[in-house]
Amino acid sequence: MAHSDPTQPDKSYRIITDLLDGESFEASLLAGEFHKRWEEELTIDEDKTHLLGRKVPIRAENPREVIQEIYGLLLGHWAVRYLMA
Repeated sequence: MAHSDPTQPDKSYRIITDLLDGESFEASLLAGEFHKRWEEELTIDEDKTHLLGRKVPIRAENPREVIQEIYGLLLGHWAVRYLMA
């Protein structure tokens, strides 16, 4: 499947997938979702890299608090990146 953005006719995307229903999974939708996932992966990777050097480990003692603390770190990361942009 290839999709061409009307605002940038030179730019096209080629998506290789095992999803067979082209009507339910349009190339533009898949390209957008892939981009979102890639941004999340980069954020998590960057946070993991910086967490290795932390002197204070994650303080939470139960799974719900661990998730809350990780979300807090991700939101803080996003806020800093937003201000940088």
